[in-house]
Amino acid sequence: MRMSVFKSAVCGAALLALAAPAFAEEAETPFSFSGSVTLTSDYVFRGISHTQNDPALQGSFDVAHNSGLYAGVWASNVDFNDPTDTNMEVDLYVGFTNAIEAFSYDIGVIYYAYPDSGGTAFDYDYFEGKLILGYDFGPVQATGGVYYSPDFFFETGDAFYVTGGLALPVTDWLTLDANIGYQSIDDNVNFGADDYMDWNIGATAAYEGFEFGVRYTDNDAEVPGGGDLANDIADSKVVFSISRAL
Repeated sequence: MRMSVFKSAVCGAALLALAAPAFAEEAETPFSFSGSVTLTSDYVFRGISHTQNDPALQGSFDVAHNSGLYAGVWASNVDFNDPTDTNMEVDLYVGFTNAIEAFSYDIGVIYYAYPDSGGTAFDYDYFEGKLILGYDFGPVQATGGVYYSPDFFFETGDAFYVTGGLALPVTDWLTLDANIGYQSIDDNVNFGADDYMDWNIGATAAYEGFEFGVRYTDNDAEVPGGGDLANDIADSKVVFSISRAL
């Protein structure tokens, strides 16, 4: 999710700015707001399709304080091919981020909710904590992170996801990046897959307020005991996306 950020001013500041710019600057709040809408050819989460290889429409809204605190919501259509025909995911998150020269960090909590999944034998909703560290080496930006859930998706117990990535801004409008991750789950049988690795490489181009992305993604996920996941949701694929900051 890539979103623009704009400052919000107190009521009346925009009018006062016409006559007294200095006063308007002082009246700005310490909060910023951002949002985005994305159309993607597939919603791939950690190497596995969440839409049965079909397209997804996604959106987000965030509020951030200049101290580094932030909160937001993100939503997408999903398709798990389940009996209750679950078709929506809504993620709520809160955290704190900061940068000290070339070093940055982000610590937070995410709640993954599936509002229309009622009636299933197991609960889809779950919490996950995250810690992401980053370092800007100049031409290359590196990130590494760990996510932990005490009771993962489909009530599958403790789960860790460890990830790392590199990003290379080629120009002011084109960025290349590559990422790799490892997902471990306590109850592999109930989850439907063994612990697995996923990886992807992609490019993002910005033009006139839009971002165009193309990404190759793959993994080594298998069902417990061997074999591929049903419906080819873990197949390697190329995913296309277009996003607009709001």
